[in-house]
Amino acid sequence: MSSAPVLVVLGSGPGIGISTAKLFAQRHFGQIALVSRNAERLENDKKEVEQAGKEAGKHVEVHTLPTNIGDLDQLPATLAKIQKLGPLGCVFYNAARIRSSDILMTPVEELEEDFKVA
Repeated sequence: MSSAPVLVVLGSGPGIGISTAKLFAQRHFGQIALVSRNAERLENDKKEVEQAGKEAGKHVEVHTLPTNIGDLDQLPATLAKIQKLGPLGCVFYNAARIRSSDILMTPVEELEEDFKVA
């Protein structure tokens, strides 16, 4: 376990999630945990965050944790892994299901799935 505070990005991905992780890598945190359903994208995100830190002259240790945080059977194991990394400095909750739809025409079942993530 490191003594460096950990940034946890729940919902790493294109846009806000990865941009936030890169900014924090450049300015604040030496340890970042990226959590997302998409394991392949996580590996790319990891490289981007490490590069952003490197460009700012910082060494950043990036941990990838492929997890669907809407699945309450998966989440406790992921949180236990994060806890072992060191003290939490910040948790950035960015998880969402993104798709275009008319909210008034969306079936209740889909809304329930969205609420499980958010």
